[in-house]
Amino acid sequence: MKRRFASSATDDEAKVQTRFVAKEDEFRFILVNNRDEYWDRPTKSAEKWNRESCISGFDQQPEKEGGTWFGASKYGRVACLVNISLPQDLTKRGRGFLVRDFLITPDNIDVYAKRVAEEKDCYNGFSLTLIDLGLQGSGCQVYLVTNDKLADAPVLKFQTPAHGEYQIE
Repeated sequence: MKRRFASSATDDEAKVQTRFVAKEDEFRFILVNNRDEYWDRPTKSAEKWNRESCISGFDQQPEKEGGTWFGASKYGRVACLVNISLPQDLTKRGRGFLVRDFLITPDNIDVYAKRVAEEKDCYNGFSLTLIDLGLQGSGCQVYLVTNDKLADAPVLKFQTPAHGEYQIE
């Protein structure tokens, strides 16, 4: 089963995708994501951090250092960020901290997704996929949080996603 969620990207903008797959009797979870920034944007290669409980690359863009577009924790949290290419407001917060903060927050995924949705206008355009694989016994949960003005809702929750393929473009 395939489910698609469209963003407001135009044909002139970079096409970006986040895809997650849950297949019965195969892999528990597969995630495919592409980084949608300019290739010359300075980054730091993936490394372990937070007492080696998390892994991600890091943005090195001045004033955005320390954010990331994709990361995972040994506790089963995964997050990836897709920027929506619209005119940028340089006074807004760095979106990459949404990923970093999710990986280390003590808040559960429900609380974190709600907070991001409440603060969504503090950031330039984004779609954020938050995943908790349920390693702490809570069951797998997936959220899509966005501030895309064309989205039906700022938060979409998949409770224990059905086996199948989900794609966000």
